[in-house]
Amino acid sequence: MIRFIHKFSSKGEFVMKLCVIGTGYVGLVAGTCFASMGNDVICVDKDTEKLKKLEKGIIPIFEPGLDSLILENVRENRLKFTSFLFVFSGR
Repeated sequence: MIRFIHKFSSKGEFVMKLCVIGTGYVGLVAGTCFASMGNDVICVDKDTEKLKKLEKGIIPIFEPGLDSLILENVRENRLKFTSFLFVFSGR
């Protein structure tokens, strides 16, 4: 499941704030790709050990090039991981 709201950056660029539920094959790849396009993405998963590994750059699935994209987007603060599911509001 993907939820989003949008905002404009300080440069006037359109940026979405997305919440991706699940960090498996679909959620992790989708979230990383959305972040690579310049969006702010929070990936939510109930497996806290998996999230700790992701934050350290240990990727639980194999997808060519995914590891470097995750590390780049985490470093740029566009991709974050949490186990806390919250509701987005437009505020």
